[in-house]
Amino acid sequence: MQIDTGTLAIVLAALSFCGALGCIVALTRTRRELVEQQEGVSAQLSQLNQKLEELTIAAEAQAEPGISEQDLTDVQDDLLAAVTAAAAAIADRKTRIRSVTQVSTEPEASNAWSQQGRVVVQSSHNIGPRR
Repeated sequence: MQIDTGTLAIVLAALSFCGALGCIVALTRTRRELVEQQEGVSAQLSQLNQKLEELTIAAEAQAEPGISEQDLTDVQDDLLAAVTAAAAAIADRKTRIRSVTQVSTEPEASNAWSQQGRVVVQSSHNIGPRR
């Protein structure tokens, strides 16, 4: 069976047209899906920005003098966890911190004796590896 060159050209043109049309349809669908995803991401970003603003307002409110007792307890628990982690990292072993007290960093004449006492006590501790 022989196909005329004119018929072959028409068939090839039709196939090319169908292929191009298929590509256009696929690209249109992909574009629509990308626009929907972009709208979803934009909505999520808006929600996150709103939550960030709420958290910023709450943090600013906590920075003011009216801090509740529960907030102080939460901060103290976090501080105790941080001090415990730092002590464990320095000592290279599991460490238990029983209490933490805040010490003034400003040198005072009467504070010099207590500061020197702390230096002596802390330097006498053996923090090397156990045998």
